[in-house]
Amino acid sequence: MKKTISNEEWRTLSDMILDETIKEYFLVLWKLRSPSEKLVTQIMKTYNLQ
Repeated sequence: MKKTISNEEWRTLSDMILDETIKEYFLVLWKLRSPSEKLVTQIMKTYNLQ
């Protein structure tokens, strides 16, 4: 079961991501409204955002 991410959490995450390509990808996911917690966690680990 997916845990949905709140708009505020998405905004915070996208603000922390400086890489434009990743940011674009993130915003597309956000618009789709189907982010999975696993994906977000993976992105956060990749960019050391914890």
